[in-house]
Amino acid sequence: MNRGSSLLVVTILLIAAAACAGKGQRQADLDVAQRLFNQQKYEESIAAFERVLEDKPNDWRAHYQIALGYAALYHPGSTDPRDQEYARKATAEFELLLQMTPPADQPDEKKNAAEFYVALLNASEQYDRAIQYYETLRAQAPDDLNAIEMLAELYYNKKRAFKPA
Repeated sequence: MNRGSSLLVVTILLIAAAACAGKGQRQADLDVAQRLFNQQKYEESIAAFERVLEDKPNDWRAHYQIALGYAALYHPGSTDPRDQEYARKATAEFELLLQMTPPADQPDEKKNAAEFYVALLNASEQYDRAIQYYETLRAQAPDDLNAIEMLAELYYNKKRAFKPA
């Protein structure tokens, strides 16, 4: 093996080692973030998951946990600006997730994300957004009874929430 070939092999090995170390670090970061979430330290958990996204911006699990973290911080019915911001950020994360593909080993996660998304929209009285979501589903599957039932419930909730002056 000549010197050029040896240099190429060493370079490839270094790149492979760095990639493996990066995966190990990413998993360690995910574990720390998840532990913080499980301890209900949602703001710290969100920050930790956001650090994971710096290296892998399309990480499904990180976005999912960030969405859940913001949803957990939100207090339904509150007019506090922080709560409104938590609801806005959770909504944005769930909407992003609904455009992404979940990990192959967790195919039901998208359905779970959709259910949390609609629950958040309902809790934060974002009825128009929830209606739009179900109208889109109904357009794709006109006979979907669940979508029709949810639309009826959402229109009812929207009317009930509207308080004329």
